[in-house]
Amino acid sequence: MAVAFTACTEEAKYIPADDPSNAQVYFSNPVSQVDLTFDETSFDIELRRIDTSDALTVDLSATTESPEIFTFPTTSVSFATGEEIAYLTISYDPDQLEYDGFKSIVLTITNEELTTPYGKAVYEFEAGVPAPWLSLGTAIFSDLFMFDNSYEVELQQNMIETNRYRLVDPYTEGLEAEGYVPEYNKGNQSPYFEFTILPAGSVLVGVTTTVDGLVTYSDVATGYFNTDYQDEVYVLHPSRFNGYDDESLWLYNRVKQYSSTGEPEVVQIAPFYYMFNTGGWDYSQYDNMITIVFPGVVLADYDVDIVYAGRYTDTDDEDYAIARVTLGEDIASAKIALVEGRDADAAIAAVEAGSLESIEITASGSVSISCTETGTYTFVVLGYGNDGEVKNTASYTFKFTSSKDNAETWTSLGYATYTDDFVSTFFYGISEVPYQVEIQESDRTPGLFRLVNPNGEAYPYNEPGDWDESRDYYIEINAVDPDGVYIETQDTGMDWGYGNFYVSSLAGYYISGGYSVEDVKAFGCCGIYADGVITFPKETLLVAMAGYGGGDLFPANNNNWFKVVMPGVTAGSATYNSAKATSGVNSRNLKNATPAKLKFMKKNVESSFSVR
Repeated sequence: MAVAFTACTEEAKYIPADDPSNAQVYFSNPVSQVDLTFDETSFDIELRRIDTSDALTVDLSATTESPEIFTFPTTSVSFATGEEIAYLTISYDPDQLEYDGFKSIVLTITNEELTTPYGKAVYEFEAGVPAPWLSLGTAIFSDLFMFDNSYEVELQQNMIETNRYRLVDPYTEGLEAEGYVPEYNKGNQSPYFEFTILPAGSVLVGVTTTVDGLVTYSDVATGYFNTDYQDEVYVLHPSRFNGYDDESLWLYNRVKQYSSTGEPEVVQIAPFYYMFNTGGWDYSQYDNMITIVFPGVVLADYDVDIVYAGRYTDTDDEDYAIARVTLGEDIASAKIALVEGRDADAAIAAVEAGSLESIEITASGSVSISCTETGTYTFVVLGYGNDGEVKNTASYTFKFTSSKDNAETWTSLGYATYTDDFVSTFFYGISEVPYQVEIQESDRTPGLFRLVNPNGEAYPYNEPGDWDESRDYYIEINAVDPDGVYIETQDTGMDWGYGNFYVSSLAGYYISGGYSVEDVKAFGCCGIYADGVITFPKETLLVAMAGYGGGDLFPANNNNWFKVVMPGVTAGSATYNSAKATSGVNSRNLKNATPAKLKFMKKNVESSFSVR
């Protein structure tokens, strides 16, 4: 080290901190906002110095956008011998101030030779009188992206603009309680989560709203530092992004529940979780990502969910489609209907109008509805409260095969080597684990394959009780066009505590929405069947849990592991076997993770949208 220092040239001269030629003056403790009151007429800004041996006068420049409010009696500060701190006094006219009318002020130390690179020589801030806030008490705050649990957080209401609210320090407790501190607390953190409930007719990014109760909010720094991306995670309203200047894209940010007198009781937030240097995750079209339950309010559970649970054939050889329906605690009754095709909205409207026959239930359970022809069908469910009003709806589209349609038969091809990346996509710390699964091919439609019980006993991370043994479950893969492979939504029969896992592919999702195979091939999201191996591009598979988030689909194949290797085919140099996972990961611990934790850990696709 001594050799290294003596080798330095004299061009980079070090000036020690106690050198009287450099007092090292700086603005101490600069804040972006200075709060004033109507009872005062001036405030002080603090400056500090390192070298205090002599008396010193420091010149400043001072500018403001509001000279009619702020004046500067002097633009210099003086330190007496031995003094470390001096103050600049700024005067203001309180009669010119309004609540929340903050104005900018810029102060600059003009004696550059007295400054230091270790402190601010230019201080830019806003000064004004903040509107008073009234504490409403303790709200319940939950953020499914960030936390497993909900937390009690103080909620305040603005006394001037009563449609403005703020949570006080909503993220600290959760970050500490769930182990994100200190490793992940390198980021900035907003002291408040401020949100505004907009009446219809409000203007947001140039758009006049037509829906009452939409919610907008300021950017919120969560305090979470994402160590994978080395970047801070913020909560941003979708209107902050280019391409999101459309009211229809803000509807999930809304008041979810009102009191009988019209006061807000529950607010839900559907944000972008964003890292300004990297990208982020778009949850702007999801219910219940962030929920704020106002003090003293009991959250009504109006959730409804419906999935296709299979076919039932009675003793008279009549076929029925089985719906598995889940109702929230506060749903008094529900109506279920089955329609041919995919138009769920029209079916829901028809049930509500009474023009479509439906079955009414008052508790969760299974409902069987007569279905005689092979085809595509949609279940719909409407949940009603005690007041007789529709509180929530859900739908599920599926392909039904009649028992009388004997044209579709299957031939076993033997055992394929299958690598899952539907469920595996959620977890870090596990290895790629291929295993053996029977594969069949349709006799009527060559190239249409199905894996037999791939998420049953053979699945490496399953334990007894994790799958339904009452019948067979399949993952059907349409590879009729080898360059346009897709998977339509289907039930795996596997349940780790959040309802059965359902799987599909992005291409299958588009096709179910009316796009052609040629369309989705052009989108670049189809799988490929080549040389006896079926693969999909990374992040183009989808997975859902029936009992979580209304069956919302999440991206899968994020590890790019998904692969089906046909019997007798060797793919690359990998060795495929039927061994259980041996990575050392405790599979039961994985299954005990909450859906929120799963979403937070998975390697999501970064958003390509840019902030306004």
